[in-house]
Amino acid sequence: MKSSTWENTRQVMKDGKYLIGRQPILNRSEQVVAYELLFRSTGLQTASVDDASRATASVIVNTLTGFGIANILGNHKGFLNLELELLMDDSLNLLPTEQIVLELLETLHVTPELIKRCRFLKESGFTLALDDHEYSPAFHELYEIVDIVKVDLIQTPIERLEEMVKQFRRYPLQLLAEKVETQVEFIRCLELGFDLFQGYHFAKPSVMEKKRLDNSESSLMNLMLLLNEDAELAEIEMIFSGDVGLTDNLLMLHSSIGICTLDKIDTVRNAISILGRQQIKRWVQLAMFAG
Repeated sequence: MKSSTWENTRQVMKDGKYLIGRQPILNRSEQVVAYELLFRSTGLQTASVDDASRATASVIVNTLTGFGIANILGNHKGFLNLELELLMDDSLNLLPTEQIVLELLETLHVTPELIKRCRFLKESGFTLALDDHEYSPAFHELYEIVDIVKVDLIQTPIERLEEMVKQFRRYPLQLLAEKVETQVEFIRCLELGFDLFQGYHFAKPSVMEKKRLDNSESSLMNLMLLLNEDAELAEIEMIFSGDVGLTDNLLMLHSSIGICTLDKIDTVRNAISILGRQQIKRWVQLAMFAG
């Protein structure tokens, strides 16, 4: 981890808060239908990011086990920015497919491996979006897979939009205008047939914060060792029982990833059994990578 990202993470832990930014995404009727989830550091209203994958990992961890996905998104969808490293990672299996939109950053290059991965994620139930995108024939295969293309109005001025929209309309996808900053821009994008909208004209990103119950690094490390060794359930339960913060994360994770059960989750053992070791292991790996 680069030094300033590490310092940001240490500061968040020191101040005892979960932090996350979110900006609403609206439909043509100006109703909120989704939020883009954003990395935020203590004391900053904007992002301070040196490692995009670690920042996204932090957003995922905070969403699933800090706030809980219901508290962040309600019934709306959540957009997550992904660099190639996380896009290809098994940890995405933690996320509820019906509620998460995976945003492929503009830094990604089209390769056979990327196409194969995107097809798999789409078949798994995820919604896929291209971020900060301008039309290019090189992306033809991806246009046939993704559900949404986000067009940055600062990067792509209004006068260039009409021709670009015509090209995109050959594909079964929605267009999202981002960085909409004026009523004039909004009306023009409506006229051009954009489906979704995001920008300061509607709302700036807000920062949500919540007091955190810290879990220790040693607890996470010990938990990972036990999971790797396929230890007895009682040993894994002891790690959670000795760490209030870790127990809180476990119960929040169960709530967030939408596992249905008729039984009330009233013990650590129940939560471990219902979540399963593989999902807990994915979360621990992601939490350790994030911070």
